[in-house]
Amino acid sequence: MSALHARPGSEAETWAEGLAWLWRLGAVEPAPGPNAIGVGTESEAAELSRVVQAGELRGAIVAVRAPGDAAGIPARRVSGVASFGPGARVAGEFVLLERGEPAAESSLGVHAAVDSGVLYLGYDPDRDWGRLDSFWAFEAAAAYLRERAVELTLLPPIGALRLDDIPGTALHQLQDRAKPDRRQALRIRRTSTRLRAAGAVLNVAVSAEALDDGARVPLDRVWPRSVEALRDGVERGAYEPVCHGLLHLDTDALERGEVEFREFGSLDAAEAGRRLDLALAWQELHLARPTTFCAPAWTYGEAGDEQAAARGLVRWYRASPGPVLSDGRLRETLIGELPGIHELDYAPLQRLAAVGVPPIVAMHGALLDSRMVHLSPRRNPVLLARLLLKRDVTRIMRLPGIRWLGAAEFVAALERHADGRAEAPG
Repeated sequence: MSALHARPGSEAETWAEGLAWLWRLGAVEPAPGPNAIGVGTESEAAELSRVVQAGELRGAIVAVRAPGDAAGIPARRVSGVASFGPGARVAGEFVLLERGEPAAESSLGVHAAVDSGVLYLGYDPDRDWGRLDSFWAFEAAAAYLRERAVELTLLPPIGALRLDDIPGTALHQLQDRAKPDRRQALRIRRTSTRLRAAGAVLNVAVSAEALDDGARVPLDRVWPRSVEALRDGVERGAYEPVCHGLLHLDTDALERGEVEFREFGSLDAAEAGRRLDLALAWQELHLARPTTFCAPAWTYGEAGDEQAAARGLVRWYRASPGPVLSDGRLRETLIGELPGIHELDYAPLQRLAAVGVPPIVAMHGALLDSRMVHLSPRRNPVLLARLLLKRDVTRIMRLPGIRWLGAAEFVAALERHADGRAEAPG
């Protein structure tokens, strides 16, 4: 019997399934039981509290998603930087609780509290799952479950780093954002050296084709030095290739004069399979055969997902509540650009890993360039300068206490965890 209960159709059901998967608690039960912990939202708080008081549940976890007192506990919303300890400052918008025994506190106030045996979290699973500024919710939930004698089986502190669109894509070329081959090759080789020194692996999502004077050509025709540098990194164990499609463009849309980068969204099965076969053949020839596939913008379409599954490829999907790995789909645990990250405070990543949540950090072509773009030199020139000297990918790969794995080893570790087999490498 599972340690968790969620009412069928509850808005917290997939959240409960995600927690149960992370800590190997079994299937979420549809009916309450005296050994189970209920999971719900503020609309279910009164009923969950009643059932807990009656001894029909061992406890309950309630997500308080908005300010007010719908959960029977006053809550307010604030924005700012919340400090949860050294190196663990996060920026965001928070729901703070104003009653109960604090279970998670920051410099801004109380984020989680226990009241009459129920754990209340100022947390919205649909909005906050994958946000770095909500790392504390996993810590509070894990501590609460342990206090109620629920045994948690944690993954070891492992994670996955993925860099997309390297060394460039046809989309970059059409948008005049493509970087020169020599520059990209130098960056790839430097990063490879740092990865090997850190004992980390970077998963690189590479498309197989690019454009040359409007014609489709193999990627190595446009970025030959970069592809060679990637191959050297793969051979040395610094990189693991991820299939990122064939051209990174919808070619039918391109013929109509439209630039649509979601290549697989509208393909039929035959065309999706053909493109995957061509992309895999190129990767196997120039890098190594991938074990995973990430469609541009996670847009697979039904055909793309099915054809990738038929070829034994695990598919990466954007962060959302639910099991991290299910039916060959790997849900990322963090939203790409790490919303909530504050300056160079990376401790929340370590704290997630320590409580059995494997950080999955996805970046893009210029090594978290979206973060660079959004940093105003006038507002934070020191941080901008520090990131220019040493990008996030370099800082993250050196975090103590986390092993950053290649996709094949990472997926194997998740499979062992889900199946209850021998623990993944620590």
